[in-house]
Amino acid sequence: MASKSSSERSDAIRIACIGSSVTKGTGVADPAAESYPVYLAAFLQAHGYPPVNVRNFGEGGAGILKRGCNPYWDTDQYGDALAFEPDVLIINLGTNDSREEFWNNGAAALHPEEDIFAAHEQEDQPTVHGEVEFEQDLEELVEIFGMMSKPKTFLCTPVPLFHSNGWLKPEILCTEIAPRIRGVAARKGLRVVELFDSMLAQHPDLFPDGIHPSATGAAEISALIGQVLLKDLEEDEQEDDLNESSGNRGKLADHEGTAAQETEVAVEHENQQMVEEERRIVQQTLMRSKMYCNAAPFSVSTDGLDKGSARRGL
Repeated sequence: MASKSSSERSDAIRIACIGSSVTKGTGVADPAAESYPVYLAAFLQAHGYPPVNVRNFGEGGAGILKRGCNPYWDTDQYGDALAFEPDVLIINLGTNDSREEFWNNGAAALHPEEDIFAAHEQEDQPTVHGEVEFEQDLEELVEIFGMMSKPKTFLCTPVPLFHSNGWLKPEILCTEIAPRIRGVAARKGLRVVELFDSMLAQHPDLFPDGIHPSATGAAEISALIGQVLLKDLEEDEQEDDLNESSGNRGKLADHEGTAAQETEVAVEHENQQMVEEERRIVQQTLMRSKMYCNAAPFSVSTDGLDKGSARRGL
């Protein structure tokens, strides 16, 4: 896949929202205007976030599990999201992986060296081991996007389920999927957007069919995601300010060090001048002393004394 040059990319921050029908906007009258990615763009703009280009790459029924019923990996939206080369990636998948047949299939009994894909290769319907495969597949999805455009990635826990629809299990979301998403985020150093254990759980009215949010529900989802993005941006800016401040302190220390060196040189020069002056004074003193010692000796005339003595008859 060809990578776009920087000149072909917009200055706006490119945000890719990948997910299932909750992201796509199933259940609202106009997904193009009422899905959570649309509300997210408006929320960020209203709260002073830099300009963004938010794109919706949701696919109804999609899940994380590669061997699940409708892997996101097999959708056109997956390829389109990669080609978008996002700066920020929001992953909201997992609801459709809560089928009971994907879990508790004896994965714990497998030895570490055993190939889970070969373990049931003789069966017409391969057995999925969600306990092992879910985290592996989610980590791989994160890593692939990381290799393509190195986006800042946010992992969302699924929205709460108020109706199982016959095959989706709320208890599996609670005990298996949401904890594993949090675990992957912790291991990979990613931020979690907590949707499952959020205010949404207290508002079944926001999910008319028990699964998909209404337009109001989508707006609430966008606010929860937007708040995490804003907090992350604020922390990045604080870190940049700290780094800049540390750099300025380093420059100041260098300047002070240079000034100290210059002062030390000046003092040394002044001391040298004083030594030279003292040497000059000593030399002048010695020279005057030498001149005095080399002068003609002082004598007293005795002519008068002799004559006087003669007159006295000495």
